[in-house]
Amino acid sequence: MKASGRLCMLMVLLVVLTVTGVWAQEAPVTLRYKFVPGQTAALAMKGAGTMPMSITPGPEAGGANMAFDIIMDMNMDMMQKTASVDAEGGHLENTMPTMTIRTTMQVMGQPTEVIVSWKDGAVSTTVNGQMQPLDENMKKMQQMLSQTLKMTMDPLGKTTPEPETAKAMASLFNPSGLGGVDFGKLGALTSALPEQPVKIGDTWEIKDEAKLGEATMAGTSTMKLAGFEVVEGRRMAKIEGQARLTAQGQMPGGAAMGMPVNVNVTSLDVAVAFLNHFDIEAGVVSLSEMNLCQNMQMMLTVPATMAGQEMHIPAAIENAQMTMETRRK
Repeated sequence: MKASGRLCMLMVLLVVLTVTGVWAQEAPVTLRYKFVPGQTAALAMKGAGTMPMSITPGPEAGGANMAFDIIMDMNMDMMQKTASVDAEGGHLENTMPTMTIRTTMQVMGQPTEVIVSWKDGAVSTTVNGQMQPLDENMKKMQQMLSQTLKMTMDPLGKTTPEPETAKAMASLFNPSGLGGVDFGKLGALTSALPEQPVKIGDTWEIKDEAKLGEATMAGTSTMKLAGFEVVEGRRMAKIEGQARLTAQGQMPGGAAMGMPVNVNVTSLDVAVAFLNHFDIEAGVVSLSEMNLCQNMQMMLTVPATMAGQEMHIPAAIENAQMTMETRRK
């Protein structure tokens, strides 16, 4: 075959490869959340991690400084219903049928396991296998978990809770509970979609700031369309991101999970690396994976019923590591 003939065939092959997408650049894609009135979805959430805690008792508490690890394991199920859809987006109703949070620690050679469980409309707490009476804090938690959390989500992922829901979420997910992580704020930082169509490698950013008690909480995140994949016949966009959530100042206090000790956080710093698998056609995140690292300064208030007199003890969590996964069933 003459050189000119071989060159012609090579050019034809290149055109065919390009047209069939072998060498073609993926076209920009528009990512949007989509809502179907009356549609329900089940979400399974799980998390695990280790929180190194140090306690520095003052003269009133006596005793030596202590350091120990708190190991936490969480499992939650959530049902999400799209009650209606309008120009603002989807009006969502969220309920939590079950939740189990297990924390284990060993302080001064004494192992302690605390399990807080929510099932069939009731909260139960055990310490080392012994059922505990519900104190006022656990009764408040039971009341909050019984509520339907209502919010509006627009196609770009911005979520606006109704006033009663905002109040309930602030109480349930404040930085004093659930390991110090404000999951409401983290959700906003890790779920936003870009306004413009994006191609592989494109990035977008989000910033958020809010008052939390006397503290200011600020969050930033950068997300990138890392690529596409087909999972069980569904085309997914792989969205990688890095987020940072910080707060300084006095934040609302809350009870330590399952223990009659009040926690007031004064400083919080959470760094997150995450990966979302976004179903382009359905307009939902089918799987979200997070790795969190957090640092926290706090004041523990021990009631007089435990120690003979009320005590205020400084404490800190440094370089806590946690993994989180949310899967749409």
